[in-house]
Amino acid sequence: MTETIQKKKRDVSLDLAKGILIFLVVWGHSILYGFGYGYGEAGKYWHDYVYRAIYTFHMPLFMAISGYLFYYSNKKPFREVMLSRLKSIGIPYLTYCTITVLLLAPFKGGAESFIMDTYANGYWFLTSVLFNCIIVSIVTYVTRKRVLVTAILLLIDIILLFVDENYLYKTHNYMYTCFIIGYLYNVHLQRPITFKKTKRSVGIVLLILFILCVSIFKDELYVYGSGVCILKDGGINLHQYWVDLVRCSIGFCCSIFFLYMIPLFQNLREMIKEKIYLMSHFSIGIYCLSDIILTIYYKVLGNLGIEIPFNYITPIILAIVVVIISCVILRYCEKRKLLKMLFLGGR
Repeated sequence: MTETIQKKKRDVSLDLAKGILIFLVVWGHSILYGFGYGYGEAGKYWHDYVYRAIYTFHMPLFMAISGYLFYYSNKKPFREVMLSRLKSIGIPYLTYCTITVLLLAPFKGGAESFIMDTYANGYWFLTSVLFNCIIVSIVTYVTRKRVLVTAILLLIDIILLFVDENYLYKTHNYMYTCFIIGYLYNVHLQRPITFKKTKRSVGIVLLILFILCVSIFKDELYVYGSGVCILKDGGINLHQYWVDLVRCSIGFCCSIFFLYMIPLFQNLREMIKEKIYLMSHFSIGIYCLSDIILTIYYKVLGNLGIEIPFNYITPIILAIVVVIISCVILRYCEKRKLLKMLFLGGR
């Protein structure tokens, strides 16, 4: 894995960041699903500061990194970029949605609506990445002038604030903002987004800022609940605009703190770093498979009436087990051509 990264001349620190981020995704889902229906359905996870800390930045930063890296892929011809994205993202998306439907639809009362919802927004992060790549590719196909590209992408960002969430899934608007921040950062600065070294004084300041952001990250700022669209009740809702602005600001601040801490992970043992690189390599597959595994686990607890008392140990152990299972499955798929295409998009 390390040799592959070096051959591609990737910023290894980005692979560390992606690997840790995908683990945080699974950890967050493990907190949500790990204790049973009494905890999950009641929304008690929102009072867990670990959960809130993860959700302040994990998906926004993941999307910003995707935008940053897409800058390099987008230098290829438009048709090649589109075919590559449809294969690497579209095929796995259909695969995991189909698996989800086959495994879980029989247990749903309204199976038809569940099937439609699964294929429409089942793994929304993948559709967000594809959606953003298509928009950026079309804009850069029309013009390669940096100023025009920047102006058009930002204009689209503003327009998306007015798109009703019945037509565009509520997270897509937010994720587009994060994606173009990463993309435009590379367009204009072309510098690494991670840090080479850390200073204790700066780290302390960023840590204090991170703790402050987590403390004010209330449920109203939770994008799944409040959404993004500023058109509400037939008019412009300025309070929603303020919510969007604060949410983005928190995501940015917490992302900076996380990226600033990445050099510390460079000191980990090579064996541990290799595992993190592996998680980065399989990030899409882990994101989807872990959701399937945890959903089944959650439903089993519910059907058996099992409620696990709240603690901080169960979710992280569950996350580690789920990631290991996912990586074992994906390693198996990677060695077989058809499965590699279906589960990993051929990568």
